[in-house]
Amino acid sequence: LSFTNAKDDRSLVARLYQQEFRRRFGELKSLQISQLNFTDNDMVQIAEILEKGYMPQLEILWLSHNHMELRACKALHQALQALIRRGTLLLHQIDLSWNQQIGNAGIAILAPSLVQIDDVKLSHVGAGVDACRALVDAAANGSLLQRLNLSHHSDMGDKGLEILIPMALTQLKLFTFSMTNIANKGCQILAQQAAVMSGNITLEDLRFSNNPEIGDEGVAFLAHLIN
Repeated sequence: LSFTNAKDDRSLVARLYQQEFRRRFGELKSLQISQLNFTDNDMVQIAEILEKGYMPQLEILWLSHNHMELRACKALHQALQALIRRGTLLLHQIDLSWNQQIGNAGIAILAPSLVQIDDVKLSHVGAGVDACRALVDAAANGSLLQRLNLSHHSDMGDKGLEILIPMALTQLKLFTFSMTNIANKGCQILAQQAAVMSGNITLEDLRFSNNPEIGDEGVAFLAHLIN
């Protein structure tokens, strides 16, 4: 840019840009930054904007299909915790799916914040059994989480399901666990636990699609949940 009066005009333009940035972000209720190949550093900057309170009305945050790693996980957790402490967290849905470098370590960092959000999508984030345990441990300290998607994690299997069952049955309304390599044994454990917790079940919608190891026996166990 060229200015007639560079000394004054540059500062004026910078101030106007800042005012417009704050106005536009201040009105956002939904921010969708998906499939943009954002790097870990880019995601850190998004977290910093969130933490500074520039998006006070934000209810939906989609960050899927990018390259989020541990540094961004730490920054996002810090931002969410800051909003929680200030009592200004309005976010009710977050989608971190297909950020495959998050892994178990990233979920362990984020879990205390994620369980304070109603709808959390964590499909294909490179997680396994340890991530299941981290979410359950975090939820035990108080949780607002009601909808959880952990699909596309073949390492979770029946063991991961077994860890998640108490939380899924008594805290969630929607639980999606598709393509997680669960089998008949997991279905049996779920049915048995549901029978024990029958008076406290909150779960309304269970999704186990694309788990080919579930056979007729597993389906029969799942049928008990309907009955």
